[in-house]
Amino acid sequence: MIGFPKKKIEFIFCCDANFGILKRDIEIAEYVAKKKKSTGYPKVLSVQNTKNTTERAYKTQKILADAGLNKGVTLSMQSLDPVTLHNIKRDNISLKTYDTLQKMFTKNNVTTYSDLILALPGETFDSFTGGVSNLIQNGQHNRIQFNNLSILPNSEIGDLKYQKRFGIKTVETDILNMHGFSDDNFGIAEKQKLVVATDSMPKKDWQKTRAFSWMTAFLHFNKILQIPIIIYHHLTGEDYKSIINFFVNEESEDFKLISKIRKYFFDSASIIQNGGPEYKFSKEWLNIWWPHDEFMLLKLYESNLISDFYKEAEKLMLKKMITHDRNLSNFKKLISQSIMINYEMLKLPKRDKNFEVTLDYNIIDFYKSVLTGKNIMLEKGIFNYRINRKSEKWISNLDWAKKVVWYANKKGAYLYGSKAMSKYYSAHH
Repeated sequence: MIGFPKKKIEFIFCCDANFGILKRDIEIAEYVAKKKKSTGYPKVLSVQNTKNTTERAYKTQKILADAGLNKGVTLSMQSLDPVTLHNIKRDNISLKTYDTLQKMFTKNNVTTYSDLILALPGETFDSFTGGVSNLIQNGQHNRIQFNNLSILPNSEIGDLKYQKRFGIKTVETDILNMHGFSDDNFGIAEKQKLVVATDSMPKKDWQKTRAFSWMTAFLHFNKILQIPIIIYHHLTGEDYKSIINFFVNEESEDFKLISKIRKYFFDSASIIQNGGPEYKFSKEWLNIWWPHDEFMLLKLYESNLISDFYKEAEKLMLKKMITHDRNLSNFKKLISQSIMINYEMLKLPKRDKNFEVTLDYNIIDFYKSVLTGKNIMLEKGIFNYRINRKSEKWISNLDWAKKVVWYANKKGAYLYGSKAMSKYYSAHH
């Protein structure tokens, strides 16, 4: 580590799968943080944190985060289902440890990300979506990366007997890089075997699980409806997977746009199962491969349908709320205003004027408190807010697509954030 700052090395990738497991790792983190403060280098120290040593893992990552040496901590879950974790020999890693780390990082403003893998042996649609719901409930509002399961040669899952045991079905597809260019492979396509069904997750269930994952990313992690989803969860007590499933299961004529989005996700899952690409290529939008959830945002904007989507979402969520409990009809304005403010906070091209609004609830304050794990009361009153849209500008639609939709992928920074919002007057009654 001594030579890196002298040579002005900006990025260091630490090839240690369990950084933080040894006491010396804290000393290494402190040393690098000290060097960055005094010399400006390195800019980033990328590490893979240990899975079981909670306190030490937290300390090392907190040191790196405070020094601006990492862009966030990835908590690699793969699955939250005990049966599945046993099947893949990962049950030695405590789920309680992940839960503890998630809450500790959230409360101390350290950005975290999680990843899950679809169709691991023993995983079902219900266990997978339940795991997603629990992760969000425990404070993961930045990003869950939903990865397809690829068979690696010479791994246990690559053994034919193992595949037969769990009814694993695979299909050969091209290996593509998310946000990669179409000619990244120099004309030579590298292949992979993707799992597209198992005994516990049959073909139709895999499609639905994949569609659910894209819908979750689209609505919650791309921040399209994150504010009303959090408010709805708090108000009704319904879990996050149930709320996401409102949109996954909607096929009626009353919600044509939502139904089209749903169909697109299901059709895209079917394409993968038939050996097609994992991502959506768009020549018009930067000439790259887009994740399907991000591509849907681009298409809604391109077709001038974003406001129409919010209208349908409001109608659907109000309908579900009243069906859940008629006594909640008094909170229609709360849901409507949370949807409205989410729309107004969404980073879109040509929004170059600040937006001021009066709300009947402390929606933005409550939302921000949930993100930081320091929940405050949701209160009724007079709450005036200003959203500073002038804080970010884009010279073109493509510039917006690159800097917001693409570059903000990991953090999901699609809303004008807390620094761009200031509550300048509030009253309670």
